[in-house]
Amino acid sequence: MKKLLVSVFFSVLLLTLSSQVFASESVTYRAQSVKFSGGTRSVNAVYVNMNDKSIRVKEQLAKNQVGQTDNFKNIVAQANDSNTEVLAAINGTFFNSDTDMKPNGTIQSEGRFYHLGSTGSVIAFSSDNKVSVEAMRALIKGTINEGQDSWYAWNINSMNDNNDSIIIFDQAYGKTTPKHDRTSIVIDECRVTAIKKGQASIPANGYVIVLKDNFYIKKFHIGDKVNYTIETSKLTSASQKAPVDWSSIVTSVGAGPTLLKNGSILANGKSEGFTENKINVDRNQRSFAGVTRDNILIMGTVLNVNVKELAEICKKLGMIDAINLDGGASSALYCNGKIITPAGRKLSNVMVITRVKNVPLKYSFNGQEVVSPNSVYADTASQELMVPLRDTCKRLYADYTIKGTAITIKRFTNTISLKIGANSADINGNEISLSAAPAAKNGAIYIPVQALTEAMGGSVKYDASKNMYCVNITNYNILDMYNQASAFNKQKDYESAKKLYYQILELDSGFSKAYYSLGYIYSAEKNWDEEIRNFSEYLKYNPDDADIMCSVAWAYDANSNVQSAISYFEKALAIKPSYADRWINLGKLYMRVNIKQYSRALECFGNAAKYNPTSAQKTAIETLTAECRQRM
Repeated sequence: MKKLLVSVFFSVLLLTLSSQVFASESVTYRAQSVKFSGGTRSVNAVYVNMNDKSIRVKEQLAKNQVGQTDNFKNIVAQANDSNTEVLAAINGTFFNSDTDMKPNGTIQSEGRFYHLGSTGSVIAFSSDNKVSVEAMRALIKGTINEGQDSWYAWNINSMNDNNDSIIIFDQAYGKTTPKHDRTSIVIDECRVTAIKKGQASIPANGYVIVLKDNFYIKKFHIGDKVNYTIETSKLTSASQKAPVDWSSIVTSVGAGPTLLKNGSILANGKSEGFTENKINVDRNQRSFAGVTRDNILIMGTVLNVNVKELAEICKKLGMIDAINLDGGASSALYCNGKIITPAGRKLSNVMVITRVKNVPLKYSFNGQEVVSPNSVYADTASQELMVPLRDTCKRLYADYTIKGTAITIKRFTNTISLKIGANSADINGNEISLSAAPAAKNGAIYIPVQALTEAMGGSVKYDASKNMYCVNITNYNILDMYNQASAFNKQKDYESAKKLYYQILELDSGFSKAYYSLGYIYSAEKNWDEEIRNFSEYLKYNPDDADIMCSVAWAYDANSNVQSAISYFEKALAIKPSYADRWINLGKLYMRVNIKQYSRALECFGNAAKYNPTSAQKTAIETLTAECRQRM
């Protein structure tokens, strides 16, 4: 018995020595044999302690661009910099290895989406290093002029042949869009700067929307303020979705299917939209990644298994959530300076585990943690929080300009003037002292958050337990205000609706939808002067809205101003002439006793007859024409 115990001890010791080939403090490689229902397989696995706050996960694109490929070793090396040490890496999402090299799944890194997938699942990493696997789906929703109009997009950095597709291209794709015969809407610093046919240059601080649908093309005008957000949901069944909060996720890598969820084996590719046998049923070399209950990330490679068998292996390794990554010739694994599984082809993307030498501060903005490549920092002397100008203005929907060292920020009625290196600012004409001066650092401009809270109201608090600054700035959401006003309007609570609409216009006098809604309220209240005033303001921003022109015409008529009513009907019919009823109404105005332009009235009735009048309209045309001729 004693000999048996000694033998077992040395066997375990040898297994330990052979499996822990090399290790860093938080990253360990183990080669091990795992038994499952189909036999035994050798598994190469890297264990990463995600409880180490210096650990970061990044999805690295080959040559930093979507659609490029490179050797596995070169892509891993790209993630190294002066503050970052690469510890481990594994291949990431599927890509079109035989055609255009474009990825198929979701790629998100440092909070930024580079591509969106429509099948499978993602493995996601939060800013506090929590790991999860979700069948996530994303929807791109855009606004024009802070919600006055809307648009949407199908994807980012991936052309689609469908004529209805709307695609966003940013500089992760390259300096120009692909060649195409569609329309390019160029957005720079959240403003439309060009609308052109065919290929377009992509701004460094913006993107290009490529589309063919004239309905959406007509929504955009030079100078419009354009933004978009990405809404996330998760599949609860093959056809059902539920919202999922993605605000704290910094990196997500799409592939699939999900192997394990909450400790249960899934491995159902068909339910996640996969149709190919090589993913769903075939045995092949496969890569995987998952997490244990103790928040240990395990990622690795194994030969000759299908997804069900891979799920069994992942469960045997102690994971509760796990995902199948790209496999076959794409399988690749690296740990602590050594390639364990070499890739059989060039790859388009790699999931890289790094350690940052200096853990950056975190901050939240109005209750939501901000994930940004340009991190915040505290000024050494004053400990004032310094935030990136561009990213912060985007969150506030504020405009900014930079001329030399001078910075101007505009948001509604607030104007903030600052200078790089100067400890003072002008806020709405009043000079204030700043605890820290704006600074140019690491390719970005940083401003003290004090300038924003002084101008707009708010506060900054430091949470030592999270090493996080919590920033709250009064940031009116005009779209939410408008939706609330519209709800009051629908309930016929006109006073509450008007109060909100006027608050919106105090913040943004160019929010034309508020004028539009106020016009209809005053029409219902038969306040013709206010109806005319608000619709006229709306038409300054929407000069081709023939329907509102007709509403103004009727308001003028009700206000006994027939000449103005005629003028607005004429303008409306010049834009949209194919309305028989409008020609009839204009003809009636010309027949008024104080107008008596019977010849013009007859022309109107003749035009009405050309535009497919209904039987009732035909009768009216005949009656009015006869009456008009009698009066002449």
